Amino acid sequence: MDDHQVSAQPSSAVEGGNGFLSQMHHDGRGISGRRLKVLTVIHNFVIRRPGETTAAQRLYETDFPDLFEWLINQAVRAMLIIDEDTSISRI
Repeated sequence: MDDHQVSAQPSSAVEGGNGFLSQMHHDGRGISGRRLKVLTVIHNFVIRRPGETTAAQRLYETDFPDLFEWLINQAVRAMLIIDEDTSISRI
């Protein structure tokens, strides 16, 4: 079995969406590198097909947490850490 058979092959949905975003970036339509990364993550982890699966779920054959809930939890966690750091320095 060669390396190509072992690794997961991206679906046409992943390649199509990412290829479109990459081409828009290459064409100089005003998509910054940072925005391109965000749009790629949204395409792979948020947009769902009628079967309720994302491109990342189909590619990796596993479920991922909801992206926006995960981001909110990370932001709250970061705020709590910052709050703890500032309360310690006030003492």
